[in-house]
Amino acid sequence: MRLYGLTCFKYLIVFVSLLFTTNQAFATNDYFDDSVPPQPKAFNDINLTSAATMRDFLWVIDSTYDLLINKGAPPARIKFVVSLRGLSVAFATEGYGIGTSDELVGEEIRGYLNTLLDKGVRIEACIISCVWVGVNPDDLLDGVLVIDNAFASSIWYQTKGYALIPIHQLP
Repeated sequence: MRLYGLTCFKYLIVFVSLLFTTNQAFATNDYFDDSVPPQPKAFNDINLTSAATMRDFLWVIDSTYDLLINKGAPPARIKFVVSLRGLSVAFATEGYGIGTSDELVGEEIRGYLNTLLDKGVRIEACIISCVWVGVNPDDLLDGVLVIDNAFASSIWYQTKGYALIPIHQLP
């Protein structure tokens, strides 16, 4: 399992590297230029079973937010939602990983979540997932909002023009 996670991480690094090195190639397409939408809106639907993968995707979300700012988007106009469902809710608790081999990963996840919260990103945890996984909602990081249903939230945000970004990992 560890080899699989390492392989996925390597592919993620290559993908992100390609994004930054091929920006000029994308800028020549008719459907994409170097500008940003007046109000970038994204609904990041996270359903992961690996804490390390969650950490890596939170880094990508944070980097995407910063990229939009670097391209001229005013922070007040960027509307990002991180929706946690499934086992992902367990990774967003105050104590995830403490005293285990996942302690460093847990610290890094909490760091990225707090950074995103500080930037005004809305982070939601599905109560259905909390019950299913056995997470007490009171154990979630401060600022993580408990919602009734992640699927209903996804539908609502998409009707409001948010781009759906599915971040899923099969066991």
